[in-house]
Amino acid sequence: MAEYLKLSSDSKLEEIFSYEESAAVFDRILPGMRAMLEQNKAGLRYSVRKLAEFSRGAVSETAIDRLDAELKLLRIVRENSAEYTEMQPLTACASAQIIPERQTAIYPGKPWYDTEGKRIQTHGGAVFYENGIYYWYGENKDRTDGKCAVWTWGIRAYASEDLYNWKDLGLIIHPDLKNPDSGLYPEKHVDRPHILKSRTTGKYVCWIKQSGEEACFLILEADAFTGPYTLVKENYRPFGHAVGDFDLIQKEENTYLFMDADHKGILGLRISDDLHDAAEEISMQY
Repeated sequence: MAEYLKLSSDSKLEEIFSYEESAAVFDRILPGMRAMLEQNKAGLRYSVRKLAEFSRGAVSETAIDRLDAELKLLRIVRENSAEYTEMQPLTACASAQIIPERQTAIYPGKPWYDTEGKRIQTHGGAVFYENGIYYWYGENKDRTDGKCAVWTWGIRAYASEDLYNWKDLGLIIHPDLKNPDSGLYPEKHVDRPHILKSRTTGKYVCWIKQSGEEACFLILEADAFTGPYTLVKENYRPFGHAVGDFDLIQKEENTYLFMDADHKGILGLRISDDLHDAAEEISMQY
């Protein structure tokens, strides 16, 4: 296991291929390459970086960087797959333990810390208000350092009564560490969660945009705002449209979704009463 955790593009190919998960990463980044290499067993003693020197461009620096990032992500996932509900931040800025005094103002441009002295992680966030409590939630980036493939490590939420002082409630939506194809896998580009409460079902429903080639929604549901959330839909494209930036607006009678559709305009849709899908198109602007 120790050797497995140290794998990188400098590792011998035979070492990378010794583990099913790292071999799968190699195959995804360099499809068909392993079959060619296994015909020449001597080549398995080279590293990917060494292989690139002899490949005449077949293995690019971009592929090498991607492999390093993927193997680092795999290492993080394996190190934390047993228990990831109480993860500590990896990045230096996120792990700074500064115990703040009770705040009486908001200071734009300065780091904002929760009541335990950790930097607030609500990227692409929003605020939900219920029963005198404000809930601030967003993408948890405490494991995103720009060097590995971790994009978002779940959705984190905080609670406050005054909008100044925020108590960390932890991850209300956890990353899926077992399925690389899941929209909640840390490498997937999930952005800007929106949570509303259905007046019909009483359930809390979260819509999350997954950007990149997928350009779709993930929709999750819970009995309480803080979860646990279960997946209702993934790879969801309302009426077949690729999903861009979006907003959900809840009015007295209906709930509406406005989204960038196929980068061609802003599409308006009425959402079903259970908030699970788009019921009808109502407008197209621009």
